[in-house]
Amino acid sequence: MLRRILLHHSSLYFIAIPLMGFAMIYAVVPELQKPDAQCPAVLHLTFLNQWSAGRIPFSLLWSLPAALIMLFLPMLTSRFTMFEKGMFLNSILWLLMLPAVMYFSGDLQVTIASLIVLPVYYFIFGMYKSEYPSHLFFNASLIISIASLFYTPTLLMVLLLWMGWLFYNPFKPRAYLLSVTGVLLPYFFVFSYFFIFDGREHFEIPFRFISLSGIIGNTPFLVFMAGLAFMVLLGLIRLASPGAVKKVGLRKNMNFILLAFVFFAAALFITGEYSLLIFVIFPASVIVNYYFVHTIRSWVFLLMFLLFCGFMLYFPFSGDLFN
Repeated sequence: MLRRILLHHSSLYFIAIPLMGFAMIYAVVPELQKPDAQCPAVLHLTFLNQWSAGRIPFSLLWSLPAALIMLFLPMLTSRFTMFEKGMFLNSILWLLMLPAVMYFSGDLQVTIASLIVLPVYYFIFGMYKSEYPSHLFFNASLIISIASLFYTPTLLMVLLLWMGWLFYNPFKPRAYLLSVTGVLLPYFFVFSYFFIFDGREHFEIPFRFISLSGIIGNTPFLVFMAGLAFMVLLGLIRLASPGAVKKVGLRKNMNFILLAFVFFAAALFITGEYSLLIFVIFPASVIVNYYFVHTIRSWVFLLMFLLFCGFMLYFPFSGDLFN
């Protein structure tokens, strides 16, 4: 019964998912780890601190970008026919990972940046057999740059984008020049604004996150990442099975999703930026969803789903066990 409900494509999910998001975030707020310092960014949304005074306003502010991300996921996967069923389960899996993000990081501005970059996946997937892939390449670079104004480490995604281009198209210097132009354009306009209004001293691009500090000493986080990697591995085993992905375009898209997971996970461990976890769980949710969608036995589906729920919700509520 649970498997049938979770894999069903009911329009009621468009109402249920935002409500589930608010309920989940409201429950996690007391366990939220407030960041010790401002996130590295050119533009700081300080007014969010004033608007989020109180548990309900804070939950509402978090719920808005979370709901938009959860609604974007099924639209992305359906547009590129990545799943024949279970599109909304993808959103539920992402939501189950969100409390851990709030527990280990807890910066709303980073979540907003992760929302802004979502169309990048749409542009990258759209490059396959596109007549104008360079235009999509430019658009993706522009969006990454805009998101990086609110969270500077988002610029790392440009490297992922450049690698992703080679999944769909041959190397073209002109395309990469367009990408660099797209990255520089928002910074040019922001600098011009500060220059015109005599605020050049406030224009700063913080690169302190590139410290190679690592996070080896955080045992709860390592346990969480190990569990997440295990679930992703199960999804990869399903993907690697003979005849699992027959369409070339879909195979390229799933390969890029895997690359995104590995890339952001590696960046997270190298830089020690816990906030990058919000970028990790997006591709992870897609791969884990593939495992659940293609799990035929109902009892296995139920057992693994309950284990996944318990593991993901354990950390924001009882993560001190591993300390």
